[in-house]
Amino acid sequence: MRKGLSKKLACLVALITVTSNSVVFAQDIKKDETVYVILDENGNPTEQIVSDWIKGSENLGQFTDKSTLSDVKNVKGDEEPTKNGDELSWNIDSNELYYQGKSNNQLPITISVNYEFNGKKVDPNEVLGESGKFKISVNITNNQSKTVFINNEKRNIYLPLLTAAELTLSNSNFSNVEVSSGKVINDGNNSLVTFVTIPGLKESLDLGDVLDDLLGSSSIDLSDSFEITGETNNFEIPAIMVLATTSSEDIDEIEGIDSLDDLRTSLNDLQKGGEDLLSGSKELLDGQTELASNYSIFNAGVGTLNSGAIELRNGLNTLNGSVPTLLSGVNSLNSGAGQSKENYDKFDEGVSSLASGASTLNSGINTLSGSVPTLLSGVNTLNSGAGELKDKYTQFDDGISSLATGASALNEGINTLNDSVPTLNNGAVALNSGVSELQGKYTEFDLGVSSLADGAKNLDEGVSNLEEGSKSLNEGATELSSGLGTLKSSQEEFTSKVNEYVGGVSSLNENYDSIDSGISSALSGMTELNNGLQGAGDGIGKLQDTTSSLKQIAESIDTMATSIEKIDPTQAKELREYSAKIKAIADGQTEGLTNLSSALQSGASGANELENGLRNLASGSAEVKVGLSQLSSNGDSLNAAAQAISNGISSAYDGSKSLLAGTSSLQSGVGNLKSGSNTLLNGANSLNDNSKLINSAMGDLSNGSQKLAAGTGVLLDGTTALSEGSNTLLDGANELSTNSKLINSGIGSIYDGTNQLSSGGKTLADGVSDLAIGSNQLSNGANELNTNSKKIDSALGALYDGTKELVSGGKTLSQGVSALATGGKTLAEGTGTLKNNSEKILNGTEQLKSGTQSLYEGVDKLKNEGLDKINDLGSEALDSIDGFSQAKDELVQMAKDYGVYSGLTSDMKGSVKFIMRSDAIESSDIDKTTDDSSTKNTENKSDKSDKSLIDKIKGLFN
Repeated sequence: MRKGLSKKLACLVALITVTSNSVVFAQDIKKDETVYVILDENGNPTEQIVSDWIKGSENLGQFTDKSTLSDVKNVKGDEEPTKNGDELSWNIDSNELYYQGKSNNQLPITISVNYEFNGKKVDPNEVLGESGKFKISVNITNNQSKTVFINNEKRNIYLPLLTAAELTLSNSNFSNVEVSSGKVINDGNNSLVTFVTIPGLKESLDLGDVLDDLLGSSSIDLSDSFEITGETNNFEIPAIMVLATTSSEDIDEIEGIDSLDDLRTSLNDLQKGGEDLLSGSKELLDGQTELASNYSIFNAGVGTLNSGAIELRNGLNTLNGSVPTLLSGVNSLNSGAGQSKENYDKFDEGVSSLASGASTLNSGINTLSGSVPTLLSGVNTLNSGAGELKDKYTQFDDGISSLATGASALNEGINTLNDSVPTLNNGAVALNSGVSELQGKYTEFDLGVSSLADGAKNLDEGVSNLEEGSKSLNEGATELSSGLGTLKSSQEEFTSKVNEYVGGVSSLNENYDSIDSGISSALSGMTELNNGLQGAGDGIGKLQDTTSSLKQIAESIDTMATSIEKIDPTQAKELREYSAKIKAIADGQTEGLTNLSSALQSGASGANELENGLRNLASGSAEVKVGLSQLSSNGDSLNAAAQAISNGISSAYDGSKSLLAGTSSLQSGVGNLKSGSNTLLNGANSLNDNSKLINSAMGDLSNGSQKLAAGTGVLLDGTTALSEGSNTLLDGANELSTNSKLINSGIGSIYDGTNQLSSGGKTLADGVSDLAIGSNQLSNGANELNTNSKKIDSALGALYDGTKELVSGGKTLSQGVSALATGGKTLAEGTGTLKNNSEKILNGTEQLKSGTQSLYEGVDKLKNEGLDKINDLGSEALDSIDGFSQAKDELVQMAKDYGVYSGLTSDMKGSVKFIMRSDAIESSDIDKTTDDSSTKNTENKSDKSDKSLIDKIKGLFN
């Protein structure tokens, strides 16, 4: 009776163990979950990777899944979930979803592996490669249990998990392999140890040892552990493969049985469930084969990732090594910007001075231009007078005879003139003294200008005295008028014209040196100004090169930001902000330098035109100077001739009337001189009011005043000589007739010279006009240069401030790049570890494939040797099993409640399987060549093993 009851219990146990605990829901959505667990040689889990496959009959669309996984990734799509606690919200445009993640939750079953060598417990790593007797003990613990009351007694029931384990031992290293529970299958190359159990089921059904008689020689063993013993000549740690599942589609057929009699009908369904389990294990084998193939591709990607991480680490190290050079350049840029700012302040002051000087030069040139018409008028008057002198010489020749009569009166007038000249000389000396003082001490410029005005006043007084003397001369001439006859109408005019001409030409020739010198000085100054503008243009070019360097630095920083953007977006953003600031500074500097360059070009164009005008003016001035020199030379000849005439005047009493006319003309000339003196006095006063405008012409004025003083000295000597000459005038009168022809020739030369002077005056006027135009352009260009200089000064300030920020950002960049280099090193090390572990997983997938084949064979044996036998014997035990129905219901409910490992929503049905494996560890004395050969041999053996197992599985259905 006891034996029959045990058989019935055994049948029922087997029935429940192969029963699926999949949960069926109203919604047609299913979640298939596979938990991959990596074990060490002692069975401890080191990593858990969970793969989920959710499938529906239609597009999944928006739905909510429950999962405790971390690092969730969609492995066959781009969609990403929204996580809220244990809820994952998806939006999938497909009827299936594949995703994976990681977990560190407690597994429902755990494995413990212990090793003994020659009768002693050992660390397996310490006996690698040794020879002796070994024992490997494997214990499987069910961690998923709950306490229930059955027949008013407490009982612990455990989650029903069908669990299969496999170990592979090479026949070349192991022999006489035996197992305490399970089976050993030797295919000629390897000994495959298989073990199938349902851990915790004995306790759940409270069966004790009653199953031993029932199971007999079956491969099914409901114990939770097994031992492998044997001998080895080269010990290595074998790989361990464990598969556990709660999946089956037949739970509905078992659920709801109300009596043990109904279970007899369900035994047929159990038989069908065994067939489905066999079919499912075949599908698992196919899936594992695909996994091994795909993981090989994944492993290659891990290798590429590791290579990329190493390159990234090396690049970051290079970048980190380049940062000091960048910081040095940034500091140099900051220092250069500071020096540019300081030096540009001096340049800006020079630009302001240039603008002020250009304005002064322009004012002086405009004044010169305004004076040219007066000079041209005088030249034209001189030319006209020379023509008139030539025309009237005939009348003069007629009045020669009456010249002697007026000689006495002329002598008296000359003496009066001689007395007035010292006053004129004193005024010139005072004028020269004022100009010298003005030149030597410009801080007392205004006082010097006042002295100049005083000198001009003294000069005016001297001219007034001269005017009085001319009146006395005119009175003396009047007394002679009755006796001078024809001379009155011609000789006086001749004498006046000669004196006026000779004096005017001499004065003009003496003073024109200062004008010519001023023109030369202006031309030299313009040449230096053009050189200065050229230098300024070169300086702007260098500043523009600096601007280009700034832009290159900004582009380098942008490139750096792009290279680290994925690693450190914040640092990349800060770098781009620094780059934007540098570009803004560079753009501002470029605009200012462009405007400044344009202004300099405009100023240079005006300066070139001004220089060309000055060169033309200098050329015309040279012609004028030559003409004046010729006129002065002719004037000397004319004076000599006039002296000869004076010698003959003593016998030309009849010319006294002409002398009277000459004295009248002389008085008229003195009036003109008086007008010129007034003009000079007004000009001196104007100079006193506008002293600030003539600073640039001070040198010319000093030279002119010195020549004026020298000229007045010469005039003093000349008047003395004139007085002496007047005494000999009568003697020369007799010679006048003889020399008349010479005078006529001299007058012709004079007329030709005045024509040249007139032509030169026109050239001078044209040159001065060009000079005024160029001066205006120069002044405008200088003003524009001054305006744009302020903009550049402001831009340089912004540049200096920006380089300060760039220095600060460079330090931050250095810290960020250093952190990136450290992170790159850590990443390379992590990917290296990933690569090593991926290789292990790759090897494990191949072993998993082999293990799954063995599992398939074990399931086949389970069906044929266990389930079929249980089905035959089950009906004998059903009537007498006390509490079986309640225990079965609790187990079924527990399976339904479990669902899947990572979580399941109420509107899904799910299944889960656990695949656990550890890596084989070979002896340390096997070199790589042997490893490669062994691997190839193992692969060949595995192929044979696979074929033999497949053949065996096929044979079960034949």
